[in-house]
Amino acid sequence: MMADKQRFLVRFWGVRGSYPTPGPHTLRHGGNTSCVEVQVGEHTLIFDAGSGIIRLGEALMKRSKGTILHTTLFITHGHGDHLIGFPFFAPLFSPHTDLHLFGPQLAGQSIEQLLTLLMSPPYFPVDVRHLPSQRIYHTLIDEQQIVWGKGASEPMVDSERKVHASADLLNEVRVATKFTRSHPLNGALVYRVNYAGKSVVYATDVEWSEGCDPAFLKFIEGADVLIHDAQYTAQDYQQTKHGFGHSTVEMAVEAAWAANVHELILFHHEPTYDDAQLDRMEAAAQVINVLLALMVVGSFLVGITLHELGHVVMAYWLGDSTPIVEGRQTLRVMTHLDPIGTLMCVLLAFQPFAAIGFGWGKPVKPDPWKMRVGANAGVLIVASAGLVCSLVVGLLTALLAGFVAHFLLNNIFSIRVLQLLIVFASVNICLAIFNLLPIYPLDGYQILYTLLPSRQAVQFAKSAQYGPFIILILFFLLPFLAQLSGLGAFPLFRLAYYIWLGSMNLISLMFSPFRLLLDIPGLYNL
Repeated sequence: MMADKQRFLVRFWGVRGSYPTPGPHTLRHGGNTSCVEVQVGEHTLIFDAGSGIIRLGEALMKRSKGTILHTTLFITHGHGDHLIGFPFFAPLFSPHTDLHLFGPQLAGQSIEQLLTLLMSPPYFPVDVRHLPSQRIYHTLIDEQQIVWGKGASEPMVDSERKVHASADLLNEVRVATKFTRSHPLNGALVYRVNYAGKSVVYATDVEWSEGCDPAFLKFIEGADVLIHDAQYTAQDYQQTKHGFGHSTVEMAVEAAWAANVHELILFHHEPTYDDAQLDRMEAAAQVINVLLALMVVGSFLVGITLHELGHVVMAYWLGDSTPIVEGRQTLRVMTHLDPIGTLMCVLLAFQPFAAIGFGWGKPVKPDPWKMRVGANAGVLIVASAGLVCSLVVGLLTALLAGFVAHFLLNNIFSIRVLQLLIVFASVNICLAIFNLLPIYPLDGYQILYTLLPSRQAVQFAKSAQYGPFIILILFFLLPFLAQLSGLGAFPLFRLAYYIWLGSMNLISLMFSPFRLLLDIPGLYNL
């Protein structure tokens, strides 16, 4: 809660999806369907009219004490669980109510047509058109904003382009819209409330079966609070709920992480889940996924061994046996590990919400003068061999995972096997992408060094002693400082995420021949 005139309060009156489930098994988390109240500045905004809006309506009538009640209702889409409470919303029956209703056009019908049909004969005995309240309907489209200027009681609907030209954004209340078709069959609106430098996103009834929509991520980027659909467990989703238009906890976490959201609230709970099940899902979202982190570290240990062996085999093939003499032609993991490079992988793997796996190994140092293709060409080829090896291993593993995926979605154990394959593929692809950076001791350093003219190469070589520190600054210190300064969404400070995202895109591409509609990032983060 902020100062009285700049209050920003979110209250949940309904959190369930599909249908209401009141009773002792839902007492703590709630059994009413979707309805969220946002008190922002002097305005009361309501998101969706599920069964939770009935009690909210009663509370609003008590608060108003017979004075004019100015309030605004935002509808995401037309499904029953988001509208079931609308005919019982007490302010509709009061002549002191000034109500603005916003929502999308669905199946060719405006929001007024949708709500009038719901609350009129033969579906309801009272016709909403005959009620004493004052109602103004607004049908919204994608990328519009609803604006309350300072001291204004009536909203204005405008385009984003015009709103951004406003001179008083801190004192305005703004609600931005983003239409998504991830919910069958007609899609839904996502809303973002902005006020006094803070923001809340209401994103229910979305599904990211093939990863989050980039336009959606841009819309929610940097939000202080993200209220996100998380109806299913990953197991239920993969077995029977795919394509229903709802997310798993893993999808919600992925969206929050990818968009640099400060706080995630899981929403639109499955009605058959009791409070204990929701507690387990919440705990899964809150704690570090230890099993996933162990998968990542294990995949790195194997992947970095294969990566360094790629250098050794290529050097030998070109005529240099120096790495073999030094004992590098072995599958013994410890021989190829660099302490700082391994520590980097462990730190990235055990970070909250997002386990990423890459680092570097002990550099292979061939003798360039023994290579039959010449010194520069030899160093270039040997340096490239490691990242090519990692890329090929990652892509082949992804192809194998796509081939066997149909057979591994039967139970949680086999799903874990599929997850391990995806993690191993991702770690190896991440190693390939990471090693493109021209920083010692990564392969990109050797590649750039051999391509530079002699004078520039000598100057560039002076950076080698600082290489590991530069990497740690780029991937740990700068992101930490960026979070403190509010610049955490800037791409330079999110290199680890973009490397991981590149691996997810390549894995999804390898799955495409098998025509599988799977959430690859969701399986990764299971």
